[in-house]
Amino acid sequence: MTTLDIDKRLNPNIVGSLLELPCDDESFNVVTCYEVLEHLPYKDVSKALSEIYRVSNSHVILSIPDINRVYRLNVQIPKIGEIKRLIPFPSLEKPIHYFNGEHCWEIGKASYSLNRIIEDIKKAEFKIEKTYRVFEMPYHRFFILKVKEDPLKS
Repeated sequence: MTTLDIDKRLNPNIVGSLLELPCDDESFNVVTCYEVLEHLPYKDVSKALSEIYRVSNSHVILSIPDINRVYRLNVQIPKIGEIKRLIPFPSLEKPIHYFNGEHCWEIGKASYSLNRIIEDIKKAEFKIEKTYRVFEMPYHRFFILKVKEDPLKS
């Protein structure tokens, strides 16, 4: 495992910015980026996604905060087993995002709809294989992304 951080005090393997990854093209089979992108101004997210795309040769896993409300349904049914579902709770108003010194944006806040995030991920040339939220912590939305195959490399 190779780690990257902008803060050398955290002792990452590589010190660098997500906006200019100091790595060769297609250096990693899988790139993970958990709860990081929301710390960048949204105008920089497309550049970060392009850099992540550049250094991955197969898959990328992202985790981004999603404030869209859901109800958690967890039912035990004899002879069937456990059923777990996240049920969306629609909101008429999207909360306005106020920078709190940490997150510059989050999915579900005004101007940052899930559809917008998905479209921007696709613009970075990723294929979204799956997106989901974790039942135990629905604030975390995961994206399993595939780097599109280059037909010239085949």
